[in-house]
Amino acid sequence: MRRLPPQRVQHRDGVPCHVLQPVRRARVATYWHIYRAHLPEIQALGQAALVDPEFAERVARIRHAQLQTMREHLQRLQAAGSDLPGDPAVLASAFNPLLEGFCTVWAGGGGEPIGRVLGDDEAIDTLTGLLRHGLTGPRP
Repeated sequence: MRRLPPQRVQHRDGVPCHVLQPVRRARVATYWHIYRAHLPEIQALGQAALVDPEFAERVARIRHAQLQTMREHLQRLQAAGSDLPGDPAVLASAFNPLLEGFCTVWAGGGGEPIGRVLGDDEAIDTLTGLLRHGLTGPRP
C-alpha cells in the first residue's frame, strides 16, 4: 500500500487525522493520569491475574474491549491508504502493554536514570507522538 501524507488521511466524517492530534493526546493524557492516580489498584489487578487464570481471562476480555476504539481508528487509517506496519487488531494490542509499561516505569517507578525528571507533558507528548508516528510514519 502507498503511504499518504498525514494531512490527507481522513478520519470518520472526513476530518483529517492531524486535526485529531489533540483528541489522541487527550486520550493518552487520560490513560497517564488514571494510571498515576490508581497505580496500586492497577498493579494489584496485574498481580491477581498472575495467580488466578480465570481472573486473568476476565482482565484480558476487559482490555480487549477497551481497545476497540483504537482498532477501529487503525482500520480507518488502513482503509484510507496508510501503510500500517501490521494488522490493526495486533497493533492495537501492542500499544496497550507499551502504554502500561511506560506508565509503570515513569508514573509509578520513578523513571529511567536519564539524569532528569520526566514531566507529565513530556511523557504524554512522547507517547502521543509514538502512537501517531510509530504507526503512520514520520512527520511531514
